[in-house]
Amino acid sequence: MTTVTLEQFSSWVGHIYGAALEPGFGAEDNLRRGCFPWIETLPDSDRQQLSQLLRSHQQQAQKIHYRFAALSDQCEDLMALLHHAKYGALLTTVDARVLFANSVARELLDKKDSVFIRAGELHSKHLSEQLALHNLIGAAAHKNARGIRQGGSLTLSRPLGQRALAVHVLPVGDDAPDRCFPVLVLIVDPDGDPRPQLTTLRTLYGLTKAEAAVAIRVTQGERLQVVADALAISLSTARIHLQRVFEKTGTHRQAELVRLLLTVQAGINMPGG
Repeated sequence: MTTVTLEQFSSWVGHIYGAALEPGFGAEDNLRRGCFPWIETLPDSDRQQLSQLLRSHQQQAQKIHYRFAALSDQCEDLMALLHHAKYGALLTTVDARVLFANSVARELLDKKDSVFIRAGELHSKHLSEQLALHNLIGAAAHKNARGIRQGGSLTLSRPLGQRALAVHVLPVGDDAPDRCFPVLVLIVDPDGDPRPQLTTLRTLYGLTKAEAAVAIRVTQGERLQVVADALAISLSTARIHLQRVFEKTGTHRQAELVRLLLTVQAGINMPGG
């Protein structure tokens, strides 16, 4: 067999496992596409033997390539989904290094009045709260003595006059042993806008635009007279709209309606809603 140097072989294998790994090409095709002059000097029998030796490795490399491509697509889909959430959503490492933050989370982080990113890590304005947050992240990333990954919840204080942020820390990933998993951190702003979207209510319950507008203002705790004044309609018209909302949603009292409408939105912002 023709003698090949270690440097030539290493360079060629790297090419085979890299740019030359494309769908539709076999080991022999990749051999020819390697663009390494020394390969062309090999006798056909040697080239075929080399192809056979590396065919199984190439197939395995292609499987890995396809797997990574699929995982990349799944990850992009998950990130897109989290961007529709009404609450802040972050993915972090065990040491609180932020891997991803959706648009709501970025808005909260940019305020820097409670939670923020410093040197790539998630921090809180108060040291005691930061330690508690980091402990929860660590517990969610590692299995405890019972083999369980636990998260938890806490509040992060804000300046006077603003209610504290509610933070929920959750494990992410499967239960494979001896792994350090990413962590999902959800941040809920109690002062945020909890109202359901008008288009969502119209789609779900067949409400008219006027009925949906009344329903949304009712969820904010406004008295019916205030609702009527805001929508420039009479109180009797507002009552009629509200009664039709009750009928279409299967509710009977305002408290029941509010609970339903705040639930059906499922914590997401519908595109174009």
